[in-house]
Amino acid sequence: MEKAMTGLGMEDETVDEVIISSEEIRAALLGRATGIAAHAKVVDGKSVMERLGGEMNVEAIVEMMYGGFRGDPRVKYFFEFTKEKLEGWKLKMTQFMVGAFGGAVTYEDNKLRLAHYKFNITDYHFDAFVE
Repeated sequence: MEKAMTGLGMEDETVDEVIISSEEIRAALLGRATGIAAHAKVVDGKSVMERLGGEMNVEAIVEMMYGGFRGDPRVKYFFEFTKEKLEGWKLKMTQFMVGAFGGAVTYEDNKLRLAHYKFNITDYHFDAFVE
């Protein structure tokens, strides 16, 4: 995620806040207690979503992230599926991230842990995601 946002020219402060806010996602994914949601954070009158530049930029971030995942030996085996399956996952990831960072909520985050449980994701894998 960090590499994707940096590659798209996002401001360092916004990248940092998204990474910090991703701890909320880690908590939901790994079944841990949570803190303040990212969508509640406003800086200079703008949500994280607005500072990311909207849904199209989130789609670009997700696209770059998935390209990186498929080449990362720490997580690539999670993404060895058909193109159609991966496209569906990218859509769900985009929907989730848009809602998590202050946009329209179209993906229920209560499904997150159940959807990922079978993958046995750990902090090690999540750190690769955030990187």
